[in-house]
Amino acid sequence: CVSAGWLAATPALGDQVCWYGDNATAMRAAEQQGKMLVILFCPAGDQPFCDEFAERTMAAPKMLERLRNAICAILPLDAKITVKGKEEPVLNSPAYAGLGGRPGLAIVDLAHKEDPSRFGRVAGAFPLEKGSPHPTDKIGAVLDWRPVKLNWHVSYAEATDTAQRQQKMLLIYFFAPGGNPVCQTLESEALADATVAEKLSRYVLLKLP
Repeated sequence: CVSAGWLAATPALGDQVCWYGDNATAMRAAEQQGKMLVILFCPAGDQPFCDEFAERTMAAPKMLERLRNAICAILPLDAKITVKGKEEPVLNSPAYAGLGGRPGLAIVDLAHKEDPSRFGRVAGAFPLEKGSPHPTDKIGAVLDWRPVKLNWHVSYAEATDTAQRQQKMLLIYFFAPGGNPVCQTLESEALADATVAEKLSRYVLLKLP
């Protein structure tokens, strides 16, 4: 997938993972295939940076497998996208603010359509500095993320019995039947948020009218 020009001088990357050289093509492929999009922003022609990424990040346990299961793109720092008919640097987008315009890795979640709080958003941005350790554990955690499926009890007796047996806190959600707008917002936004769901998974959950 790595094409001509400066991208051709990245054998350490291209020999092991398929890298797109165009942001729009990579984004389209990730959305069509329902995969995470990994974008490596690096200075054009900086072979040492690419070699270091291959040695520090791609060599981490299971990382190659993760990258092969994602859609990967490698872009120069001055790569541009068209926004409202105007060309702008990709890194000027607020979505990539975590990189601060520096070389690094960004991960866009195009794999989890069922989670509106994540889908189409940058799930992680990791600046990468020469000579510094790469946050491979954090990168791996973002690529391995899966939505938490919450199990809501509907019986008070069953839920309290389960909470006692498992020695867990019991969280009760009292909702208003009939499409109450406040409840709809709570369920579609707060309860659907991945961070909230992960915390709720530690409780026994009960939903009562």
